[in-house]
Amino acid sequence: MDWTRLLAWGAACLTLTAGQLACGSSGSIEGTGGQDSTGITNSSSGGGTTNTTSAGGDGGAQGDGGDGGAGGAGAVGKSGSDGNRPGAAGTNGGAGSAGGSGGTGGGDTECGDGITEGDELCDGDCPTDCDDMDACTADSLMGSAATCDAVCANDEITACNATSDGCCPAGCDITMDPDCAPRVLMVHRSDEVAAVDLQTQLMGTGDFDSIDIWDVQLQGGIVPTAMTMGGYEIVFAWTDGGFGSANQAALGDALADYFDAGGRVVTGTYAYCSNGTLEVEGRWMTGGYTLMENSLGQTNPTMNQGLGTVHEPNSPLMANVNTFTAVTGFRCRADAKLGTTVVAEWTLDPENSNFPPYPLVIRGQVAGRNRVDLNFYPPRAPVFGNGWSGDGIALIRNALLFE
Repeated sequence: MDWTRLLAWGAACLTLTAGQLACGSSGSIEGTGGQDSTGITNSSSGGGTTNTTSAGGDGGAQGDGGDGGAGGAGAVGKSGSDGNRPGAAGTNGGAGSAGGSGGTGGGDTECGDGITEGDELCDGDCPTDCDDMDACTADSLMGSAATCDAVCANDEITACNATSDGCCPAGCDITMDPDCAPRVLMVHRSDEVAAVDLQTQLMGTGDFDSIDIWDVQLQGGIVPTAMTMGGYEIVFAWTDGGFGSANQAALGDALADYFDAGGRVVTGTYAYCSNGTLEVEGRWMTGGYTLMENSLGQTNPTMNQGLGTVHEPNSPLMANVNTFTAVTGFRCRADAKLGTTVVAEWTLDPENSNFPPYPLVIRGQVAGRNRVDLNFYPPRAPVFGNGWSGDGIALIRNALLFE
């Protein structure tokens, strides 16, 4: 007897490990195989008779449109009960199935075919002019029609600009941007209710930032100074009723100083009617600032009169002025000074037929700057019973904005 072999066999029986059978039993220890493609693994058993089938190795990753990779080899089987030799490795798993077809590739885009496609922004309809007719946007063209990527940018202007560009951005006023609406101070000695109505009507045009009223009578006979007027771009002055020769002179001096400092002045009846109690005096009268000759006083015919001959129908002073009538047309009896222009005149005064029609709107230059005088009483009917009717607000608005 081969005692050496017998001792070796006995040692194997005494050193069983977890998962193995007792000596002499049928071996069924499976090799650990893959999971995708099926491979065959034979387990080696010492004294057993059963061969087991194990799963094959993992299949290869699906190809990108090609065949899958080959399956991996099966794991080595564990030792059977009749010996300590490992089982043979399983065979390689079968090849993986073919991968799916690739997606359809994108077609080529062609700039200039009139079809906007792909990453094109335009094709055949590309913008060439980005002006949106809004002065408060900065317009620019980006890209090009040649490359089908032209696009307009119309960015809002938010900064005040000391140079005129036609836009007054939100939050700006005329002190910061010359394109902003002007501020007006109306100086008068007349009917306060009628003045407030005039203020409301002019503000309704949308062409003025603000309009304040200085009623000399309500101010206790005090007239505004040139410094006070300096807070406004335009002063509109008219009178009715005496407020003392000292104040008449003070108002005239203030208007002249204000004009000399760059302010704009428009006057209405009776600011230049020479009857001793109504007119503005001081430097305004003596320094050549008015556009009418020293008048013969006032006239207020009781018959309907109104807009007569318009000598400059295309003047901005006559924009949107089609009708103008007055039951009692208060005005000053005077001619326009030499060198000035009568833009429009009243119809002939039947009660003073020996005089030619009086000027209604006069323009001229003082110290190289444009000025306008209106030869009618500003309050309108029916707020002021004998006031004007028609397009007088347009006349006043045009005069205030005339430069």
